[in-house]
Amino acid sequence: MFNGAPVAGATVAFSPMDNDGLAAGGTTDASGSYTLTADNSLVLGAGTKPGKYKVTVKLLDDGGAAQAHLDFKAGKITMEEFTQRPDAFKPSKVKHLLPEIYADPTTSPLEMIVENKKVNVIDLNVEGKKM
Repeated sequence: MFNGAPVAGATVAFSPMDNDGLAAGGTTDASGSYTLTADNSLVLGAGTKPGKYKVTVKLLDDGGAAQAHLDFKAGKITMEEFTQRPDAFKPSKVKHLLPEIYADPTTSPLEMIVENKKVNVIDLNVEGKKM
């Protein structure tokens, strides 16, 4: 959530603050919900281990470069179409759409505890001016 409103496409990352944790991440959907997958997991949505985590949330505008790569990998566009897209190889400038303080674990004020139970629901709300 950004100022109480759902945000789709934001990257959420949990970085362990102790040795027992396991880094994990996910992407928010249209309702602002996300499901974590641990970095070493082959099971999508498998979550992470209990522990204390620093949380980052970021939403970037890369001028369409990431979507161009996804479209090419999925066979939706040809190599020629891919190479003709502006910024297909190097985005001219990546812009943060959420406050940058939340994008870096050294500056993010978000700290969460994942408990040892089957389902953890951890709501996140980032606040600030829209970038």
